Amino acid sequence: MFQIKINNLKKYEEQFIFLKENLPEELENYLLDVAKGLLRLAKVRTPKDEGRLRSGWEIGELKREGDDLIIVVYNKEFYARFVEYGHKVVINKKTVGHAPGFYMLTVSVKRIKRQIPRRLKKHFDKVLNSL
Repeated sequence: MFQIKINNLKKYEEQFIFLKENLPEELENYLLDVAKGLLRLAKVRTPKDEGRLRSGWEIGELKREGDDLIIVVYNKEFYARFVEYGHKVVINKKTVGHAPGFYMLTVSVKRIKRQIPRRLKKHFDKVLNSL
Protein backbone atom coordinates (compact mmCIF):
# COMPACT_ATOMS: atom_id res chain seq x y z
CA MET A 1 0.00 0.00 0.00
CA PHE A 2 1.17 3.51 -0.83
CA GLN A 3 0.16 6.47 1.31
CA ILE A 4 0.90 10.21 1.06
CA LYS A 5 0.32 12.66 3.85
CA ILE A 6 0.28 16.39 3.12
CA ASN A 7 0.40 18.78 6.04
CA ASN A 8 -0.66 22.42 5.84
CA LEU A 9 -2.80 21.87 2.75
CA LYS A 10 -4.62 25.16 3.33
CA LYS A 11 -1.29 27.03 3.23
CA TYR A 12 -0.36 25.43 -0.12
CA GLU A 13 -3.80 26.17 -1.51
CA GLU A 14 -3.43 29.83 -0.53
CA GLN A 15 0.01 29.97 -2.18
CA PHE A 16 -1.35 28.53 -5.43
CA ILE A 17 -4.23 31.00 -5.41
CA PHE A 18 -1.76 33.84 -4.82
CA LEU A 19 0.38 32.65 -7.74
CA LYS A 20 -2.61 32.28 -10.04
CA GLU A 21 -3.77 35.82 -9.26
CA ASN A 22 -0.32 37.45 -9.37
CA LEU A 23 1.49 35.50 -12.09
CA PRO A 24 0.62 37.93 -14.93
CA GLU A 25 1.91 40.88 -12.91
CA GLU A 26 5.06 38.98 -11.92
CA LEU A 27 5.72 38.06 -15.55
CA GLU A 28 5.38 41.73 -16.49
CA ASN A 29 7.80 42.71 -13.72
CA TYR A 30 10.24 40.05 -14.90
CA LEU A 31 10.03 41.19 -18.52
CA LEU A 32 10.58 44.81 -17.48
CA ASP A 33 13.62 43.68 -15.47
CA VAL A 34 15.03 41.92 -18.55
CA ALA A 35 14.40 45.03 -20.67
CA LYS A 36 16.24 47.20 -18.12
CA GLY A 37 19.17 44.78 -18.19
CA LEU A 38 19.22 44.91 -21.99
CA LEU A 39 19.12 48.70 -21.88
CA ARG A 40 22.13 48.78 -19.52
CA LEU A 41 24.13 46.41 -21.73
CA ALA A 42 23.31 48.38 -24.90
CA LYS A 43 24.29 51.69 -23.29
CA VAL A 44 27.65 50.28 -22.19
CA ARG A 45 28.39 49.08 -25.73
CA THR A 46 27.31 52.39 -27.30
CA PRO A 47 30.23 54.62 -28.33
CA LYS A 48 30.32 58.11 -26.83
CA ASP A 49 29.41 60.89 -29.23
CA GLU A 50 28.60 63.95 -27.14
CA GLY A 51 26.07 61.75 -25.34
CA ARG A 52 23.19 61.85 -27.83
CA LEU A 53 23.41 58.26 -28.98
CA ARG A 54 24.03 56.79 -25.54
CA SER A 55 21.22 58.81 -23.98
CA GLY A 56 18.87 57.90 -26.84
CA TRP A 57 18.17 54.38 -25.56
CA GLU A 58 14.64 53.87 -24.25
CA ILE A 59 12.27 51.12 -23.18
CA GLY A 60 8.88 51.12 -24.89
CA GLU A 61 5.53 50.40 -23.34
CA LEU A 62 4.72 46.86 -22.24
CA LYS A 63 1.97 45.44 -24.47
CA ARG A 64 -0.10 42.27 -24.46
CA GLU A 65 -0.93 40.69 -27.79
CA GLY A 66 -2.95 37.56 -27.15
CA ASP A 67 -0.79 35.29 -25.01
CA ASP A 68 2.36 37.32 -25.74
CA LEU A 69 3.96 40.06 -23.67
CA ILE A 70 5.98 42.50 -25.79
CA ILE A 71 8.37 45.23 -24.75
CA VAL A 72 10.71 47.06 -27.12
CA VAL A 73 14.15 48.50 -26.38
CA TYR A 74 15.12 51.07 -29.01
CA ASN A 75 17.27 54.09 -29.72
CA LYS A 76 15.41 57.23 -30.75
CA GLU A 77 18.36 58.76 -32.63
CA PHE A 78 17.87 58.34 -36.38
CA TYR A 79 21.52 57.44 -37.00
CA ALA A 80 21.60 54.63 -34.41
CA ARG A 81 21.08 51.96 -37.10
CA PHE A 82 24.17 53.18 -38.98
CA VAL A 83 26.28 52.92 -35.83
CA GLU A 84 24.72 49.52 -35.03
CA TYR A 85 25.29 47.86 -38.41
CA GLY A 86 27.97 50.04 -40.01
CA HIS A 87 27.76 52.19 -43.13
CA LYS A 88 29.57 53.31 -46.23
CA VAL A 89 31.90 56.29 -45.97
CA VAL A 90 31.18 58.69 -48.83
CA ILE A 91 33.28 61.74 -49.67
CA ASN A 92 32.43 63.93 -52.68
CA LYS A 93 29.85 61.38 -53.83
CA LYS A 94 32.48 58.61 -53.88
CA THR A 95 32.51 55.63 -51.58
CA VAL A 96 35.92 55.62 -49.95
CA GLY A 97 35.42 52.95 -47.33
CA HIS A 98 33.18 51.31 -44.80
CA ALA A 99 32.69 52.18 -41.13
CA PRO A 100 32.17 48.96 -39.17
CA GLY A 101 29.17 48.54 -36.91
CA PHE A 102 29.34 48.47 -33.12
CA TYR A 103 26.44 45.96 -32.80
CA MET A 104 25.41 47.56 -29.53
CA LEU A 105 21.96 45.99 -29.40
CA THR A 106 22.74 42.82 -31.36
CA VAL A 107 25.48 41.69 -28.97
CA SER A 108 23.49 42.84 -25.93
CA VAL A 109 20.46 40.76 -27.00
CA LYS A 110 22.66 37.67 -27.36
CA ARG A 111 24.10 38.23 -23.88
CA ILE A 112 20.73 38.82 -22.23
CA LYS A 113 19.26 35.71 -23.89
CA ARG A 114 21.93 33.60 -22.18
CA GLN A 115 21.01 35.18 -18.83
CA ILE A 116 17.23 34.68 -19.12
CA PRO A 117 16.98 31.19 -17.54
CA ARG A 118 19.07 32.23 -14.51
CA ARG A 119 17.23 35.54 -14.13
CA LEU A 120 13.83 33.85 -14.43
CA LYS A 121 14.70 31.31 -11.74
CA LYS A 122 16.04 34.04 -9.44
CA HIS A 123 12.96 36.22 -9.92
CA PHE A 124 10.44 33.48 -9.25
CA ASP A 125 12.44 31.99 -6.37
CA LYS A 126 12.19 35.42 -4.76
CA VAL A 127 8.41 35.47 -5.37
CA LEU A 128 7.93 31.96 -4.00
CA ASN A 129 10.10 32.64 -0.95
CA SER A 130 8.02 35.71 -0.11
CA LEU A 131 4.88 33.54 0.30
